[in-house]
Parts: sequence; structure tokens; C-alpha cells
Amino acid sequence: MKIKKIILLVSIFCTVAFGDIITIVGDEWCPYNCKVTDKNQGYLVDIARVIFEKNGHTVKYTVSSSWNQAILDTKNNKYNAIIGAYKSDAKDFIFPSLSQGVSANAFFTKKKTQWKYTGVNSLHDITIGAIKSYSYGAVLDKYIQENKNNHNRVQLISGNRAIYHNAKKLLYDTIDVMIEDPYVLKYYFKEKNSHVPFKTVGTIDIDNIYIAFSPNNPHSKKYARILSQGINDLRKNGELNKILSKYGLYDWIKLPYMH
Repeated sequence: MKIKKIILLVSIFCTVAFGDIITIVGDEWCPYNCKVTDKNQGYLVDIARVIFEKNGHTVKYTVSSSWNQAILDTKNNKYNAIIGAYKSDAKDFIFPSLSQGVSANAFFTKKKTQWKYTGVNSLHDITIGAIKSYSYGAVLDKYIQENKNNHNRVQLISGNRAIYHNAKKLLYDTIDVMIEDPYVLKYYFKEKNSHVPFKTVGTIDIDNIYIAFSPNNPHSKKYARILSQGINDLRKNGELNKILSKYGLYDWIKLPYMH
């Protein structure tokens, strides 16, 4: 009996001691995933760490130079997962059955601007600023693709300072409208101890976001199952709300547009 107990203890110890190192990558997108050097690295990073560490694994988070590069590197198994993905971003990736959040894309203008988004046709007379390689939903993605070479209609930017550059362009009238997640823009100016100097003039593409795993890693389905079960557990035991509260957020299933 003692020998069996010792074997069991050794087995448990080995599982914990030799768990996987799960590498997760994204481009900076606070409060979902922030800088590696930030005290709070983003609520998606926090969720991943809590869940996988409870299952004996270690999470290593890094930031890529661009979202496209993060997807490509993960597909080539340089990393295990991308963080903050729509299903439309990486259709062949392995997604958990439960989401890790909800994101929306909103149109922002200067407060004195009279323009409002009323559909694709309303975009024809304004210049929008967006982020290269991001998905904004089928309708807007199509419009951006068709007009990406028309500088008077679409201006695309990439890199981890994209939100800074688009906000600056909007402030100085280089663009008329910027497209951004309201949480991201709010958090960006909150960190600068400032209120958002823009107003929302339309919201589109409200969708789930995920930590999505490489389609070429044999462990991806296992990781996705662990993450889904972990979200369920965190929601039940109250840990999810504690994590979200650090970023001024609350459980996405309680958002009004989810019902």
C-alpha cells in the first residue's frame, strides 16, 4: 500500500514538475494582452496563466511585431497559441469551445464631427484609419480590401503603436474616423490619465475572442479543452471576476449585447 502511495505521489510530482511550457503570442492590445513588461500583462494573459498553472503547465507570453507575424509564427509552431483572436483571424486554428472574451469594433470621430456610420455607403466620403491584418467583420473587411490603395478612403497601419498613430492622425485631421475596440481605446487613455477625446458614432462586428492554438501542434486540442474547462471553473468560483476587475471590466456574458 505504501509503495502504491509513493508511486502515485511521484507520478503527481512529475506531472507538475515536467508540465508543458505553453507559449502564447500576440500584438499589444490592452487590456486584453499588454506589454510583457507591464505589471498587469492583460486579462487574457492572466486567465491563461491561472488555468494552465492549475493543470501543471507554465505559460510564457511574448509580444510580436505584428498580428500577421504572430499568426504565421504560431502556425509554424514557433509558439503554441495566439492571444486575442477572432475565429475569422485564423480559421484553421484550434479554438476552445468557450470564448475568453467579447470584442466590438467602433467608429470614433472628434467630438464636433457630425458624421455617423449608417452602413458601408456612409464610408465613401470619409477617410478611415484601421490596423493592417486585423479583421473587422466580413462587410468592413471587404470595404478595406477594395479601398486599401485609395489613401483618401482607407489608411492602414501596423505595429505595436498602431493605436497611438491612429489616435494622433484623428486628432490632427489626417483621418476622419478611426476603428477601434472601445475597451482598448478607453484603457489606452486611462493609462495616460486622460479621458477619451473622441466619441463613438457606430458599432459593428461584436464577436467572441479567443486564445487560439496552432493547427500544427498535436497538443492543441488538449490545450483548448483545458482552457474551456478552466473558464467555466473560474466563472463558477468567482476568480474570473477578480481578474477582470483589475482592468475595470466584468464578465462578458453579462454585457447587454450578448443577450
